[in-house]
Amino acid sequence: MNTPNLRFKGFIDSWKKCKIGDFFEHLATGSTPSRLKPEYFNGDIPWISSGELKSHYVSSTKEYITIEAIKKTNLKIHPAGTLFIAITGLEAKGTRSSAAINTVPMTTNQSCLAFPLNKYIVLDFLYHWYKKMVNKLG
Repeated sequence: MNTPNLRFKGFIDSWKKCKIGDFFEHLATGSTPSRLKPEYFNGDIPWISSGELKSHYVSSTKEYITIEAIKKTNLKIHPAGTLFIAITGLEAKGTRSSAAINTVPMTTNQSCLAFPLNKYIVLDFLYHWYKKMVNKLG
């Protein structure tokens, strides 16, 4: 295996080659609650879409949904520190490489993929890696 000579202070173990999927048991997307049900919108829960993944960190969204919308549509509330990347509309100007880490709990529509916090990978690293490598990924 081709590995760099760089070693971080205190790291003496051999390099291990892994796929990103090896670090995450469950990746999640969201959905859009029915727009025909006004009781699902204007709530307190941030609901993010790919068009809002413009900065490294995100703490507010354009739209908010209600707890009723969460329950009726089986949406997951992602804890602060989740990495979101855009997975639809990638050919639209400014959407490819869109990613952000939330600083408050929030849910997402179907245009984002959520990478949850875990003990194996620093999501800030994954964020920067993705931003640099996205065009090579496809």
